[in-house]
Amino acid sequence: MRQTEGRSLGKRARWLFIAGVSLILLFALPQFSSKAENLEEEGDRKIMAEAGSMKGKQSEGRFEFEKQKIFFKDYSPAGKAKATVLLLHGARFSSATWEETKTLNELQDAGIRAFAVDLPGFAKSKGVKVSDRTAFMEALVKYIGKVGFIVSPSASGSFSLPYLETKGTEIDGFIPVAPVGVSGFKPSGEVKKKLKVFAVVGEKDGGGVRDLEKFETLFKNFDKLIIKDGSHPAYLDAPDLWNKELIAFILKVAKDDR
Repeated sequence: MRQTEGRSLGKRARWLFIAGVSLILLFALPQFSSKAENLEEEGDRKIMAEAGSMKGKQSEGRFEFEKQKIFFKDYSPAGKAKATVLLLHGARFSSATWEETKTLNELQDAGIRAFAVDLPGFAKSKGVKVSDRTAFMEALVKYIGKVGFIVSPSASGSFSLPYLETKGTEIDGFIPVAPVGVSGFKPSGEVKKKLKVFAVVGEKDGGGVRDLEKFETLFKNFDKLIIKDGSHPAYLDAPDLWNKELIAFILKVAKDDR
């Protein structure tokens, strides 16, 4: 009888021991697994951060003008930039357009700083009003730093062209894409002599094609790209070609001006 009870107690002790170990494993394993997953995620984030730092920096922000906030995207390459380009936009577009065409990424990959802005009254700068567009451009260029190039499609010509009439000697190159206001554009003699212009138009944009003659007449250093079957926003019709030719122009001018 006592022997039977001893065996029973022994079995019960072993059972309790096994149950206790099982409970410990039940609670410990998920925590260990969770820690392992966290370490793996942290490793992934570290790798992504290192990759991002190798490529450069991509940021968004707001620049203040007349107590109003202007939205921008700033893509800076790793190391010293070969040049800085300010990208404006047309009436139906925004700074995000240059992400859609991969222009910001391509410029950054080529070692060029790309600064794209939502102009006053558009997209994330909606509601912003400026009385003097030339003064706005001067303040924007000063905020960015050394701007070497300006890309100006369509409606943005009402900002870029008045600015360039007197301040065009302060940048190296201008890339108009069928901007408005070409007929009244009157750059100074020094601007005509110094500024290098690379005009881009779509083949199907009659007005833009006609304006090429005006640019060619005005500027000593002039080149052009007519995108086959291209429309008014020709960069949307052939984004790869647009990015390639834009980068080639910027790098050539930046190299020549060193």
